[in-house]
Amino acid sequence: MYNHIVYALVNREDNSAYIGVTNNFAKRLLEHRNKLNNTAHECMELQLAWVVFGANKFYTIELAYCSYEMRRTVESYCIAEWPGRIYNNYNSQSGMAERVYRQLKDL
Repeated sequence: MYNHIVYALVNREDNSAYIGVTNNFAKRLLEHRNKLNNTAHECMELQLAWVVFGANKFYTIELAYCSYEMRRTVESYCIAEWPGRIYNNYNSQSGMAERVYRQLKDL
């Protein structure tokens, strides 16, 4: 059952993105916006871009639907495939995104 959504919060100015996964898209976007509007977001790069460019320069997009079991794999794949810079690069620093990307490309 596909009950999770991999999403991107994208900066229109340079196509940089924060990519995440959730089972409640509306609630998660509200959490992001509340934190960003109160300069309290845990992702400092995203927070800085939000302050510099403004909320109107960002949009959200649903990238993929997946099961709970596949959520991290699909998220990592989306991070590896994103054509721009990733704000929340902690997801890819471990090399997990690159490994998953290679594995999925070989399927």
